[in-house]
Amino acid sequence: MEKQRATIFSLGILLWAPLSAQFKATIRSTPDSAVVRLNGSERGHTPCATTFFWRNAQEGRIVIEVSAPGYRTWRDTLDRKPRSLDLSYTVHLERDPPKYDVELVATPVVAFDKLLADLPVGKEIGRAVDKDGKVATMEWDGPARFGEAAFGRRCEEMLLHAGFKVPGMRKAKLFENDQDRPALPRYSLGAKVVDYHTDQHYSKDKHYGDGPHVGITRLRLQWQVLDRSTGQTVLSEETEGTARERSWSSSGLVDNIGAFEDALVAFLNAGKLHQLLKAAPPAAPSTSTSGDALPETVIPGVALLPSGSLSDMIGAAEHSCLTIITDGGHGSGAIISAEGHVLSAYHVVDGVNRIEVLFADGLKQEAKVVSYDEVSDVVLLDISGSGFKPMPIGVPGKLRLGEELVTIGTPAEVVLGQSVAKGILSGRRSLDEGVFLQTDMSVSPGNSGGPLINLAGEIVGIVQRKVVGDAVEGIALAIPIDKAMEKLRLRVTGP
Repeated sequence: MEKQRATIFSLGILLWAPLSAQFKATIRSTPDSAVVRLNGSERGHTPCATTFFWRNAQEGRIVIEVSAPGYRTWRDTLDRKPRSLDLSYTVHLERDPPKYDVELVATPVVAFDKLLADLPVGKEIGRAVDKDGKVATMEWDGPARFGEAAFGRRCEEMLLHAGFKVPGMRKAKLFENDQDRPALPRYSLGAKVVDYHTDQHYSKDKHYGDGPHVGITRLRLQWQVLDRSTGQTVLSEETEGTARERSWSSSGLVDNIGAFEDALVAFLNAGKLHQLLKAAPPAAPSTSTSGDALPETVIPGVALLPSGSLSDMIGAAEHSCLTIITDGGHGSGAIISAEGHVLSAYHVVDGVNRIEVLFADGLKQEAKVVSYDEVSDVVLLDISGSGFKPMPIGVPGKLRLGEELVTIGTPAEVVLGQSVAKGILSGRRSLDEGVFLQTDMSVSPGNSGGPLINLAGEIVGIVQRKVVGDAVEGIALAIPIDKAMEKLRLRVTGP
């Protein structure tokens, strides 16, 4: 009987204990030193251990919060008494950039460009103190300390979260069949490290299993925003970022990405980038995307060149052939009027912010879109001034199979401008977009938009694409010049 009473008494103690017991919550976090609150009352910084009684619950709940500047607050709500007296949490806080109205910034496109770190090699950037108090000085050992792609990926992820349109940096692929490509970035965001400091030390305070080695990395970044349509820097601002790490070992305590993110959040919170993009004017407006709706453009006819050798014709024609340079790549084109009208392929300038033309003599001038037809992939550009040397317009219907043709353009690289390729008319191919001239001449990305020229020096087509694939050679396609002019509502008078 006495034994039974003892057992009942023991069970009573066990049932009663949680009613008045003290609970313990051990909390670790990344980043280190985040603020811990219980029901709104600050209890310390991570890593830490804090206690509470269930009788202190408010409205039947205990709310544990972990927060740090620039991060989303983490919460755990206890709406019933825990079964265990010891609670343990390992928290990874997520960055919290501001969220702007997407509609206000949907048109301008911004992308991360690069992170520069040109601090002098040998500059003291911090100290490392081991558990015995021994101090080691750390020095800057060059830009290899920083990664490259990781910063760009994280920056664009955070820009996207903040509401900015970010397609990612990507050069135009000039013979790409897919015409529905995203616009190129209007703005490039770059950052320069103007100050860098990192400290590492052994902490003698309780770490509650989070590791006694502490690392603190501080960055000061100068942000610059480049308007690619003008080539001008339109915004410059400096912000600071800090990252704290804990570990069981002294290695791996430098958190450059964390400090970079912290500085980026501060930059975005300032709101200047949002205001810039909100007020940005269109980069390069065009008249229409529909050939049928375009106004007619009349250009005077051009007399044929005197008959001569092939090299004579090429020597005369090369002064009318241009390299078209954009912020997304380059292509080719041809002058068709003394007033500076230029024909090319639309995908060469699709979505770009700035267009320049490079002449055979090295002169470079800005150009603007006059009209285009996206479906037929043709565009009419204009360069200011007059007195340019135009090429005459030919009649593609008179071409015979096997007739020799040339193109003058800029394959692969801008330094290869005015390259001449020669071939024959291989056929006429009917595709979804219409009838194309097929030639076996050697063309490459960069030739796109260049003129297809007959031996009389007349433009008979505009080079648009190259068929590529395993064991496929010598198949290039050009839109006939009369079809291109019809779509752009171009009319020739005279001569």
